[in-house]
Amino acid sequence: MKYPEFVLRETMEGRLTKSQAMRLLAYARTPGAGLASPHPLLQQNTSDLAGLRFTTRLTGDEPFLTDHVVGGRKMLPGVVALEMAMAAVTHGGDPDGKGKRPAGLRDVAWLRPVVADGDTTLHVELAARDDGDVDFDIVANATSGEHAAHVQGRVRHRHDAAGEAPPALDLERLLVACERTLDADACYAAFAAAGIDYGPSHRGLQEVHVGADADGRPFALARIALREDDAGGGYALHPGMMDSALQAAIALLENDVAESLGDAPARQPMIPFALDGLDVFHPTPTAGWAYLRPSAQDNRVHTLDVDLCDESGRLCVRFDGLASRAYGREAVATDVVAPLPAPFEDATANEDHGELRERTVAYLKDVLSRTLRLPPARIDARAPLEHYGIDSILA
Repeated sequence: MKYPEFVLRETMEGRLTKSQAMRLLAYARTPGAGLASPHPLLQQNTSDLAGLRFTTRLTGDEPFLTDHVVGGRKMLPGVVALEMAMAAVTHGGDPDGKGKRPAGLRDVAWLRPVVADGDTTLHVELAARDDGDVDFDIVANATSGEHAAHVQGRVRHRHDAAGEAPPALDLERLLVACERTLDADACYAAFAAAGIDYGPSHRGLQEVHVGADADGRPFALARIALREDDAGGGYALHPGMMDSALQAAIALLENDVAESLGDAPARQPMIPFALDGLDVFHPTPTAGWAYLRPSAQDNRVHTLDVDLCDESGRLCVRFDGLASRAYGREAVATDVVAPLPAPFEDATANEDHGELRERTVAYLKDVLSRTLRLPPARIDARAPLEHYGIDSILA
């Protein structure tokens, strides 16, 4: 039986969706499919009948690892996962990678950090949704041979708001509203004291201005530029530029700018764990500005909205609701055991066991969903809690 006939049979018998079949057939028609590297972060197409998948082996010598050391360990920057997912959908929908690049991402959850001191194999797994979006999972090979989930979310092919491009940032107006400037070297010294060591390709901060808007809400405006040797590399969302933009958040963690945060987070490494949305209007520039402002905050979690623009103020990338937490078991203890709702207290011995189980599962999925900011539909009640990073995020 020829491969196309096999795919057709699997589709007719319901083991493949039409979308999966079309993409597998497209790869079958592509010379060298599964062998060539379509993107710096997608070394090999390893799709099979279970679905679309790209595989990458990290050696630990990649600049985004050697220049991003957290607590003495080489840690994959959270922004790298965003580029991996976007690129995977670009090449998954078009084997030549010449199709329209997705517009952004939604509901991203970093379940556990990817520590890659040595050889580490990552897989980007894709699944088409009925609404046209694509769910993605980034998983790593564990020592036990099983796959451990690290990042989940969905990729969007279109922006939520159709129409004209967003207006450019008025950089001059924002600079006038700034009250002081933080020295970039001082920022990186503070990062080092907190346990984060950035190398050259991730030291894009040039200066960080701090101010307040008309309503008294603090914001940071950072000038960012990469060295010529570190720019490019085939990325649409360059790891060094994206990460440097988020580093400016250090200005919003200082006591005199955001007193309600307390001083604990500033003394501990902060890593992302959830993102409501990412909109990509243009590839990241090699030099530009990052505009950061709090969208919500408390003593354990701080959430930011971040605009990354070029030197003229043209908006390139927008983060909505980027939430970070302190990295370290003692620093991230979070109370996820909320009081049970009233219906459970009224349960009687005669209540049907199956119904009670369903209600319990629904309640626990809701708790996990709110804690990880992950849609309930993405949570498998049969999976162990470790699958969702409870051991590394919630302690």
